[in-house]
Amino acid sequence: MTYSLPISSQNQVTLNRAIRKHLGISSQSTVTAIPTNLGSRKVVILEPPTQSWVDRVAGIGKGMYGNVDEYIKNERKSWDR
Repeated sequence: MTYSLPISSQNQVTLNRAIRKHLGISSQSTVTAIPTNLGSRKVVILEPPTQSWVDRVAGIGKGMYGNVDEYIKNERKSWDR
């Protein structure tokens, strides 16, 4: 699908709902614009914000060891003293 996006007098472009939905962004998001050439055409690639790796993996192991305090207590008991 192709969309025509008007440029305002302040040189701003408003992304319509379909494009925002496609990128997974809201009206207050920031996108990265990458100007490039596609053959003889000049194009701008819009990328949605990337999530930090910390945010992506936070909580990934939640519940893996059951009760954390109990797990640590049992691990410490197993150490040779």
